[in-house]
Amino acid sequence: MGFYRVVRNGIHLFSVTNGMNLSGKVTIAVEVGSDLGALQTVTLSANGQDIPETQSLYSPFTSPHLYFEVDTASLNNGGQTLQARATFLVPQTNTFDSPYVSVSSIPATVNVFNDILYPNWVTEFSEDLLIVTVSTVHLNSTWEVDVYGSAQDYIGTFSGTTTGGLIDFAWNLLDPQGVKRNDETFYTVTTVTLRPGRRPLRLPHRLPHRIRLRENRWIIIPMKECGMSHDWT
Repeated sequence: MGFYRVVRNGIHLFSVTNGMNLSGKVTIAVEVGSDLGALQTVTLSANGQDIPETQSLYSPFTSPHLYFEVDTASLNNGGQTLQARATFLVPQTNTFDSPYVSVSSIPATVNVFNDILYPNWVTEFSEDLLIVTVSTVHLNSTWEVDVYGSAQDYIGTFSGTTTGGLIDFAWNLLDPQGVKRNDETFYTVTTVTLRPGRRPLRLPHRLPHRIRLRENRWIIIPMKECGMSHDWT
């Protein structure tokens, strides 16, 4: 005997409930159905804002069951209200009404916690300056951020200490040998050491920004107000 479940009209969060605890990378499932029109796009938001690096979904769709891959470390710790939104193309009854109709799911408030997080990861980006900001819940710690190129080749490491949980550094795209990097994408791996004898916390993260280079070297800019030193190793 087989089982058949009718897909509900509208859009519904299918894998999260109020009060759920989330950390790291998670999969958020949604169910979408409508007998009024053709599904065009599906988006997911947290506290009414787009979730960094969480891709919107676009037609064509082959199933009413869809999935978002979410890195919760891109969100602030604490309560986050998740909501999905679907846009349908519907037949027009006149030339004044839009052919698109959007519906939203019932929201679900979850609790997010990560030891290392980056809700404001790139705080400034221009042709010759990039400022990276990471946070940790461990206020007194040492940190290292390894930087990799688009081919995931190791470039160098920034390091420092934090007494307030803030990790940030800036440069203008020069490797330790003085060679200009033309990578369109960079990757970073953040390691936070709590105290001697404790296992370091490690978090990989990607820098998904297109880099347009004009300068022929990176300039490392010490951010003295944060008590940081930036050393390439």
